[in-house]
Amino acid sequence: MSRRQTPISPAFPRQSDIKAHWDQLCEITAARILRKGFVVEYLRAMTSIQIGRELGTGVVLIVSAGSQSVRHVRHTEPGISEGLRDMAQDGLNGRMILYGLAFHFVPADS
Repeated sequence: MSRRQTPISPAFPRQSDIKAHWDQLCEITAARILRKGFVVEYLRAMTSIQIGRELGTGVVLIVSAGSQSVRHVRHTEPGISEGLRDMAQDGLNGRMILYGLAFHFVPADS
């Protein structure tokens, strides 16, 4: 069989296509989380919570406390809603630290 007659293997999504897909899912997740709103009443130091699993987008927002406990942080605090929107554009690589909390997106476990 000559090179021209070699069957073409099935196409796999390119890395850029996968990144664009995750970026879009992160943006959708952020928009839905902000529409519903959220409040972190209390988060112990060095712990984290997941937000948005029930949205079914395949992406969740992880909110982690640093070395200090954090109380009463809402999605309406200055910088959080804007930061989440900006961070969502970077998809799963996006990170944000505000009010002693770290925010980032991860794929939801199926």
